Amino acid sequence: CTVRRGGQNRQGEQEMGKSGVFWRAGAAVLAAAMLAGCGATADLAAQSAVRPAASGGGAAPGLTGGLENSSQAALSAWAWGILAAQTGDSAETAAEDLQTAIDAFCAAQPGSISVWACDLEDDAVYKCNADVLYYGASILKSPYALWLCKLADDGKLAIGGALPNTHRGLLAQSSLSAYNESDTVPVREALYAMIADSDNDATDLLMQNWPGTEASGYTAFLQALGYSRPDTVSMTSADGIQGELSAADAGATMQALWHYMDSGAPNSAFLRQAFTSADHEALYVPAGVAAAKKYGSWDGAFHDEILVFDENPYILCCLTDWGSSD
Repeated sequence: CTVRRGGQNRQGEQEMGKSGVFWRAGAAVLAAAMLAGCGATADLAAQSAVRPAASGGGAAPGLTGGLENSSQAALSAWAWGILAAQTGDSAETAAEDLQTAIDAFCAAQPGSISVWACDLEDDAVYKCNADVLYYGASILKSPYALWLCKLADDGKLAIGGALPNTHRGLLAQSSLSAYNESDTVPVREALYAMIADSDNDATDLLMQNWPGTEASGYTAFLQALGYSRPDTVSMTSADGIQGELSAADAGATMQALWHYMDSGAPNSAFLRQAFTSADHEALYVPAGVAAAKKYGSWDGAFHDEILVFDENPYILCCLTDWGSSD
C-alpha cells in the first residue's frame, strides 16, 4: 500500500501533513466509506432501470450497509475511537494507525479488493492494491460519458439531437420507457439514463452511434487519462462493454470528472447532474452531501466510485471481484 502526498510516492511508509483533513478528522469518513462498501450486500444485477439498495445492519456512526461480522464492527468502532481520542499533533499518529487498520481490513476480505482515494484539498492519496486489474463492468460508462460530453463541447456530437430508436418496443422496463414507441430517443436523455440509472439500453443506443474504439479516438482518450490498459477497453454495440481497469484508473476518471465539472464547459453542468442523480448505495456518502457516483456489477466485478462534494471534497474508488451477473 502507498500514500502519496505532495506529488511523492512512498512505498511502505506514511507521510502525513499536520493540516491534512483527509488524514485527521476526515480519516474517519474514509474508514466509514470503505467499511460500508466492503459490507454492502446490495443486489446490483438488474442494471437497466433498477437501482440497488444497501443492506441494513448495525454500524458505527456514519456507516451504511451491513457489517457482517464482529471483527468488522470492532474495527469500525476502533477506527472512530482512536480518532476521537486524539487531538493536535498526535492526530498524525492516529491517522497512521487508521491506515494500518484499513490495510488490515482490506487484507482480511475474501477474494480481491482494491482501494484508491484522494483528498481533493491537498491531493493526499491513499491506495491499496490499486494497480490490480478487474473487468470494469458499468463503471466504464463513466469515462465514456466524459468522452461524449467533450466531443459535444468540441462540436463533434450533437447532444441536443436524437438517436434512431433501434430498441423500439423494448424500452418498457428501462429508464427510457417514455420513448418505447418513439422512432427516436434524445441524445441527452440517453446519456443521462446511462449514468444516473446505469441503463444498458441507453448505453447501447449511444454505442451504436459513437463507438468507443481505437479508430474513434477513444483509446487515445483513455491513454491521456492515464489508464494502465486502455488497449483492452472498448464500448461497442457488437461486443458491449469490454476492458479492464484498476482502482487507480477509476481514480483517474473521477479526477478528470472533478476538473471537468468545475470547468464551465458547455456540458459540464449536465454531466454533473447525471452523476449526482445516481441514487444507488454501495460506498458511504455523508447524509445531505452531493456525490457524483457510478457502480458496476457483473461476474467477477462489484465496484463503486464516488466523488463527494463535501466541505473537504474527496474521491473514493473501491473495486472487487465479488460480483455476479445474477
